[in-house]
Amino acid sequence: ALATGGSAPANLFTLPDGDVGVAVGTEFRHETFEDDRDPRLDGTIQFLGPISGDLTSDVMGSSPTLDSSGDRDVFSLFAEFAVPLVSPEMEVPLVQSLDLQLAARYEDYDLFGSVTKPKVALAWRPADFLLFRTAWSEGFRAPNMQQQFQEDLERVNNRDDFVFCEADLRAGRIASFDECDRRQAVSSNRAGNRNLEPEESENFTAGLVFDATFVPEPLGTLSFTADYWSIEQEKVVGIFGDSNHIILDYLMRVRGASNPAVVRADPTAQDIADFAGTGLDPVGEILYVDDNYFNFLPREVEGVDLGLYYDIDDTVAGDFSFKLNAARLLTFYQDISDVEAMILAAQADGEISDVAALSGVGDLVRQGGRPEWRLSGSLTWAMGPWGAGWFTTYVDDVVDAGDPDLLIDSDTRHNAYVQYTFGEDGEKPLRLRVGARNIFDETPPFADESFGYLGSLHSAQGRFVYASVRKTF
Repeated sequence: ALATGGSAPANLFTLPDGDVGVAVGTEFRHETFEDDRDPRLDGTIQFLGPISGDLTSDVMGSSPTLDSSGDRDVFSLFAEFAVPLVSPEMEVPLVQSLDLQLAARYEDYDLFGSVTKPKVALAWRPADFLLFRTAWSEGFRAPNMQQQFQEDLERVNNRDDFVFCEADLRAGRIASFDECDRRQAVSSNRAGNRNLEPEESENFTAGLVFDATFVPEPLGTLSFTADYWSIEQEKVVGIFGDSNHIILDYLMRVRGASNPAVVRADPTAQDIADFAGTGLDPVGEILYVDDNYFNFLPREVEGVDLGLYYDIDDTVAGDFSFKLNAARLLTFYQDISDVEAMILAAQADGEISDVAALSGVGDLVRQGGRPEWRLSGSLTWAMGPWGAGWFTTYVDDVVDAGDPDLLIDSDTRHNAYVQYTFGEDGEKPLRLRVGARNIFDETPPFADESFGYLGSLHSAQGRFVYASVRKTF
């Protein structure tokens, strides 16, 4: 949100240690959103079934999505100052250079008002080989147009109806909740919310860059980076989740009430018989769940990024470049709302089964798409017109969000390429490249998902061989 474009700040005035730069700007944006679906998906042409009756979607296996549109106006101002506090010419002990960055951005949205966010960054170089850097800023992200203007959007998921499971348990038809088989297709209805507020955050980073200047030039260049970062978010835009709504309905039904977001059919004669003698009011199957966008409670995320870079040129075997990056997620904690705390307390007291596990709350490190470690490394080689590269990625194991007892294994993938370039530098060369992604044809780790793997984290693409031609004109 604080980017100022591609040009460097112009000089504003001069301090004893150098020129002060400044960049200022203003912007007006008119943003529009339109989602025009096929008539067989948007309800124009409906399907009439002999048993099911009217269905909004006329395409088998595809949920209906109504047409949506909207627009908004945004006005913004920004300013950035580059302030050199200490320069090498000042000969300050242990301070070869000290540079300060000050920035701010103001944005006004016609739908939810204005926001102003600052940024402060400091870079301190005590010696040629070492740089310390830190930054603090506040940020924001406006809800996207779909989250504000989307008309009714329906998606179907398979969910357990825990109220029926509780009835089966009390009636003695099952010995434990683990034996329950009350899974059904549940429609999750979602709509935009024009009352959404922008997400806000407080961001902090601190780190260092170490350049091994003591390494003789013929042996190449070696650098190491280490950075700690933390983000505290407020008003995060999201959904409660249809499975969480069903768990809340389960608790409320046990207490003699209900969750109005879970809309049910009238109980059938069989439903009434299933609930007889259980102490629970009979219910019908779930027709749909209203699961609209809203602003979540605060979220805290922090981690560490590490980097190792080594380059060596003009060897008898050519030029080599090696890069290794590692990222560790230290914290990903989603604050628990009063409703979620009520559900967790009821499970702790044995009022409802803990098999009905909430998702997306509390400590989320190593859950779903949030692995603790991610690694990537690359090695490239060039000699004359020839070149080659190898790239490896590693994603740590995680716990399946839908099944806390299921561990989704780690995943490692390898890519490689070989290339040849026609033409010298400056002569608009032609490059031919042949490569392969997922060389060893790895399959994604198994997960309890519709397609058998976690799509937000892993890919099902097998070995992929390609050839490319690139010409510079």
